[in-house]
Amino acid sequence: MNWLVRHSIESYMRQNHGRQFLDSAHAAMEADCHFSSFSARDGIALISKAAHLLGKPETEIFGDFGEWIARIEPVRNALRVMGRDFSEFLTNLGMLPDRLRLVLGEAAIPQLRVRSAGGKAVSVELPPGRGGWSDLLAGMLRVMAKDYEADTGIVAGENHVEIQVRATQAAISAIGCNDGNSEGENAMKDELKTASFTISDDAISILLPMHLIVDGQGNLLGAGPTLRKFLPAHASNLDEAFTIIHPVCDGLAVGVLDDAARRGLRLELRLNGSAQITLYAHPVRIGADRLLLDLSFGAGLPDAIKKLQLDISDFPASSLASELVFLHDANLSVMRNLPRLEQDRRRAQQNADNRAMMDPLTGLLNVQGFEKAFLGMPGSDLKKEYGFALALLELEYLDEMVEFYGHVAGHRIIAQVGRIIGDAVAKGDIAARLEWNRIALILPNIHDGMQARALCERIASAIAKPVPCGESYCHVAASWGIVMSSVGPGRNLEAMLSDAEAALDGSKRSGGGQVTVLNLSENPYLRPHSGTIWQ
Repeated sequence: MNWLVRHSIESYMRQNHGRQFLDSAHAAMEADCHFSSFSARDGIALISKAAHLLGKPETEIFGDFGEWIARIEPVRNALRVMGRDFSEFLTNLGMLPDRLRLVLGEAAIPQLRVRSAGGKAVSVELPPGRGGWSDLLAGMLRVMAKDYEADTGIVAGENHVEIQVRATQAAISAIGCNDGNSEGENAMKDELKTASFTISDDAISILLPMHLIVDGQGNLLGAGPTLRKFLPAHASNLDEAFTIIHPVCDGLAVGVLDDAARRGLRLELRLNGSAQITLYAHPVRIGADRLLLDLSFGAGLPDAIKKLQLDISDFPASSLASELVFLHDANLSVMRNLPRLEQDRRRAQQNADNRAMMDPLTGLLNVQGFEKAFLGMPGSDLKKEYGFALALLELEYLDEMVEFYGHVAGHRIIAQVGRIIGDAVAKGDIAARLEWNRIALILPNIHDGMQARALCERIASAIAKPVPCGESYCHVAASWGIVMSSVGPGRNLEAMLSDAEAALDGSKRSGGGQVTVLNLSENPYLRPHSGTIWQ
């Protein structure tokens, strides 16, 4: 939010005084503070530097900044709904901080205290120590007065603003206008304006579920179904249920209600009890000794829904609150589903990562998957006491089969080899296709060369079985090179693959279809053991 304050001040200076002036203000400002920790006080200091550069009083710059803010369209729209004319706007001025927060977020906007100064004069008091705010507020009020076509005098003091309303432009009702309509149309409009009717308690509860009816002594005579959900249980009088915040109430609340109903004022109330919810109401007289209040939560609706556990059924269908509750419920639904959606996203990402590590032809790992699986093995630093086996397989005669029967046959052979190896290896073993005709196995549960040789011989025997290739059969052989991780200190995967390839070369030099286990401690190779080539 400090960034938003800074951005607003900089935008004002750039639009009103140019980019070069803003750079000069920055240069002067940087001597006193750092923008990395920009605060509201830094904003005041920046405006002070701008006033010094322009040779103008700070009060004038703050006033200009206030006028600039009030002309921003979202801000103007938020302020314009505070009253039908400027007099009503001033009456509801206490709502200004909440309205600005709708646009500016949680900005540090001071609370305002509005008092009547007699006649059409109004005094707005601000908390002490909020330098610049009174001039800024005066600038905003000047723009709104002009917007409402009101003739006013506005003077800013140190911690207050005095407003004198000399005249306002009365709003013209669409029904009350006479712009050349026929006498019959005007008569119908008069009839609409004077029509009266009686409404039942049930009907008013449907239309105004947050209404409240009080008598001349402030006793609660009735309340709408939504309001009854959170009214203090012990409350039988208006003063026991609510505290009137604005206008300032020095006596009984019912006196303020009567005055507000007579003058058409809007009230700001706070719900007594633990919830401390702020509400707004327009009181109207419905009899000699009764007042009707239609309450609303205003900008505090989302907070009230959460604290009071309300839902869309608690508001009339035609109310804007219903739309906001719908959005609130939709937001809650999304937030509740976010963990599941995130879990689904992670699962999909994991599946995609797994597919990226797989060889699609054999269903075994590819090179990237092989390296990742090896690094993820317990004891993959090759220093386990018993070690493990790494076996490298090469399919012999595969290129001849492809040359004779075509690539489809070659793919069929490789897929068949993938299935054989997948069925033969145990849980925890790693199998990967590294090249066109080479497959590697890491066997963490095999700790000596004889065990590894026995497994590779079984796989070689299965691979040697003929594979259907059209009307004929394809034959390949499997040559193996095996190395144990306990052979040779301090070696890594690359070194083991190199040693396994040396053993594989020994198998191929011995006629192919062989299994060779490398033994560096004795002879260069263990005696090659012949596997089955044709069957």
